Amino acid sequence: MGIKSLVQEKQIEVWEDVYDARLDDKAAPDLADILKGKEEPIYATPEEFFKRTYLTKSMEELIEEVAETLKSQKGGAIFLLTSFFGGGKTHTQICLYHAFKNPEKIKTISETLAAKIAQTEKPIIIIMDGSRAELVPHPDQPYKAEGFTIKTIWGMLAYKLGAYAKIKHLDDEKSPAPDVNLIKEILSEAKQPILILMDEIVHYVFNMYKSRLKDYGEKVILFLDYLARAVESTPKTALVASVQAEYRVVEGQKVLLEEEVFTGYAGKIVTVLSRESTRIKVPVSPDDVVKVLQKRIFKKIPETEAWKTRDTFYSAYRQNHKLFGTESDWQFSYTETGKVVTIKDTYPFHPKYIEVLQEFVTRNKDLQKTRDAIRITRKVIRRFLRGTEDAALIMPWHIDLRDRGIRSRVLTESRREFRDAANRDIISEEGRLGSVAECTKPALALRIATAVLLKTYTYETFKEPLKVFPDLKNIALMTYEPETFKRENLQPADIETTLQEMHGKLPHFASGDGRYWFTPFPLVIEHVEKKAAEMLRGPKLKLYEAIKERTKQILVKKERRRAIERGELFNERNTIVIGYGDEIWQEIKINDEPSPKLVVLVKPEVNEEEIRKIILMKGESGRRTFRNTVTVVCPHQKADFDALLTYAAKITAAEEGKDALAEYYRDKELRNLQETTLKKYIQNNENIL
Repeated sequence: MGIKSLVQEKQIEVWEDVYDARLDDKAAPDLADILKGKEEPIYATPEEFFKRTYLTKSMEELIEEVAETLKSQKGGAIFLLTSFFGGGKTHTQICLYHAFKNPEKIKTISETLAAKIAQTEKPIIIIMDGSRAELVPHPDQPYKAEGFTIKTIWGMLAYKLGAYAKIKHLDDEKSPAPDVNLIKEILSEAKQPILILMDEIVHYVFNMYKSRLKDYGEKVILFLDYLARAVESTPKTALVASVQAEYRVVEGQKVLLEEEVFTGYAGKIVTVLSRESTRIKVPVSPDDVVKVLQKRIFKKIPETEAWKTRDTFYSAYRQNHKLFGTESDWQFSYTETGKVVTIKDTYPFHPKYIEVLQEFVTRNKDLQKTRDAIRITRKVIRRFLRGTEDAALIMPWHIDLRDRGIRSRVLTESRREFRDAANRDIISEEGRLGSVAECTKPALALRIATAVLLKTYTYETFKEPLKVFPDLKNIALMTYEPETFKRENLQPADIETTLQEMHGKLPHFASGDGRYWFTPFPLVIEHVEKKAAEMLRGPKLKLYEAIKERTKQILVKKERRRAIERGELFNERNTIVIGYGDEIWQEIKINDEPSPKLVVLVKPEVNEEEIRKIILMKGESGRRTFRNTVTVVCPHQKADFDALLTYAAKITAAEEGKDALAEYYRDKELRNLQETTLKKYIQNNENIL
């Protein structure tokens, strides 16, 4: 049963907020607005927040460790949440805020965590959102309250702890940052445990360095160093800070990669906050993404339907194992050593949807990982449920480029060169089909092209087939969906046929070594198509000659020196092909002899009188003695010679273009790619002709 049907029957339930497009951008909640109560209820209300939150293993460990720290007499701890934009850092901070402010509310998703938090004395929660001056002021945007004018980050921390008087003399851009002992004294005087949630601190430091307050920015870095030392030596104190950076293993070495815009600044903050007690936490791992999407989009997902759907797909896969491969091919792992998941685990998403989505939101520098995965999926689900067609799973091609909201999220500014490729080959924003319309099964070609584009457009190499580019098997897995194929009377084998057809019709579609991908620049086919169109507007004698020669090739194929006969009676010696413009009796002679002869007329508007003359006459005058030995084959009166001329023009233009490749493409790899494309283009058109 399709997803839409299950939603209508309430077997699958979608969160109400998914239908509200206004909330798509709220996939990035604001910690400051949570504190003020201005955020949307799905984030501001603890009950609603936890209903939609998937607690990753890292988040569970963080909550447990923070709880232990807040009741420990041995000293405090620093927790660094590391990831690039959209990696779940702010969501994790909000989770901590709700969990420790209202521990009974987290019981709905984890009684264990609720019990551990309950063992901790209720802490003072200090939110320091570096993107908001009212929470983290600076000398040019001070915060005024209770007769105070707070000008620094350390002044605000002291104020929140009721100890501003101790630091007032240092609350100025020209003053030094408070030392470790003073900060520790302020922290120690608190009568409750302290939980400091520091978000967007990299953003704050970056802005200071890029303004007239660079000297103050350097003092902020020093303050963070002192703060980390003070926290580490103060019992029942935890500092949780978000940093836009990630640790990766590069050539066997663990290195810190910073968000590009914050290069040099994120690293500084990681360095000063890294103490012996510091623990690095990655809020959302690649393995967590599917669970996050399921939890954020769906209120209810029936496990029985997940199993049924898996079995339905696997049955089709097994029946077409040459196309879909073996069972190990139907599974998916986000990383080489990650957890292997199947359709049952990713339902109602196909594993390939998760794979493709995660790949491009991670690789596209304009997108923000999990945050944009949620945004895009909200749009996809909303469009799908409001459409007329049902499907058993959400497939990669459901990321529909006709939807302007989806298209703008996918084909972002850094990948703008692919906008023309999408318009020409796939589909425009207005819903006008591109070159896929020329395929025999345009709807299927559209789905294949969409999936391949999404899978490959974020890679910098367009000249050669990378191993990550999909092969036929992967394209089949990305494309096949039983409800759709049944509705459109398609067979799995149509995928391969359509894929072969696409290669000769889509100017930006490339292949090599069994891999398929899109390039941002048009392949030579576009030039060939234009040249073919010019040929059709001019004299067509050359094109008729091409049709004639192709007819000869069909009748007799020469291989080496020996002719391979296609018929038992007629052969190359007794077959005569007459094309448009050939003069019978003058240029072409049909001998009057007892042996059989085949005359093939390859030209339009053949009349009965012309055929009678060929059979009965010997030259312009005189009757043929052996009239019964001549067989004439001619086109039907309704034969579409315009179509034949079109294919002949494409073949002729492509053959001429192949000879000129070296002149136009100096790059050898690109030239080889274009040559391969032309060969397949010629082959496809010859097969049709």
